[in-house]
Amino acid sequence: MGELVEALRGIAPNLSAEIGHRLQGFTGALIRGYLPQSWTVQSPTDAATLTVDRDGIVTVQDGADLAADVTIRGARAKLIAALTQGRAAGVRDTDFRIDLRTRKGRTAFEFLRGRFGF
Repeated sequence: MGELVEALRGIAPNLSAEIGHRLQGFTGALIRGYLPQSWTVQSPTDAATLTVDRDGIVTVQDGADLAADVTIRGARAKLIAALTQGRAAGVRDTDFRIDLRTRKGRTAFEFLRGRFGF
């Protein structure tokens, strides 16, 4: 198991709880329109994919999803710092190459980018 998988698995429980909370009520119906969704985080030597299903359940898998809604590429250390420490890690937008491959991925990324340090 790679370091990116470990970093994503470290944030998955909190993310799952937050999404589950937000899926309640009227707002939840709007959020469900953006699910399911997957994001791949990839370094030159490692890749991991975070997926959120329609019920807000977050799973993490080793490897890249070629059909991911969002793909984030960068140096492994900077990716891990952004995922585990957010903006406090001191990373910059220019440290990453971000491919927003679907409309729902773009919308979610713009909403969540600061939370993850991207």
